[in-house]
Amino acid sequence: LNLKYTRIYSPMAGRVGKTLVYAGNLVGDNEATHLTTVMSYDPIYANFSIDEPTLLKILDWKVERDREAAEKGQQVESERLTLDLRRDIDDGFPFPGHVNYGDLALDRETGTYKVRGEFANSENRILPGGFVRIRIPGRAHENALLVPERVVNLAQKSLFVVNRDDNRDERRDVVVGSKHENMVVIKEVITPEDWIVIEGLQRAVHGAVVDPQEETLPPLALDEPDGEEADEPPPAKPSDESQPQQPEARND
Repeated sequence: LNLKYTRIYSPMAGRVGKTLVYAGNLVGDNEATHLTTVMSYDPIYANFSIDEPTLLKILDWKVERDREAAEKGQQVESERLTLDLRRDIDDGFPFPGHVNYGDLALDRETGTYKVRGEFANSENRILPGGFVRIRIPGRAHENALLVPERVVNLAQKSLFVVNRDDNRDERRDVVVGSKHENMVVIKEVITPEDWIVIEGLQRAVHGAVVDPQEETLPPLALDEPDGEEADEPPPAKPSDESQPQQPEARND
């Protein structure tokens, strides 16, 4: 019976940290003794929060996706929502995973929903405590209209265009969508025929007369889908904008 208490087993598999108690030290003196720390690396979990509008869009998208699959006689996909993860040094999102846990309700104080993602990490390339970015699948935006993020006043959700009839600056309130690299999606108000002010924004004033000069933005490189082509393509990620159209940009 005495020998039964001479071995202590970790409740989980992982890496062992610094030894805090050595042979000959007294342990368990009427309280639990911290011997060392064991941390699990594979799988590894990422905790993050999403805002309420994004959560509602994901829920609606999932219901529509499952309904369309059922109507086509296809098997409804698993309840697990897939995720992609990137570290600070990564260009893309090389670590696939899935949602491991979702909170029971929204946080009323912050208006966010807590989620935990699970990711395979057999090579220990993702370290606990690190900062990561998570990409959640969503609906593809066909023929999305993108503009440089720097020309949009994100606080006021507005940008400046040039009225082609009289060459005057015109402030427009817009609906801003998802972000891709240094570009953002504009969902409403702006059209591909509009002239967007991209230079001299510090001097842009609503109604001011300008001398616009045309400047064409370079094409935006989009992520190509992985795997073979299928009859029914997989759902795109929020930052994957299918065939985006960039409006001709103008300088004032």
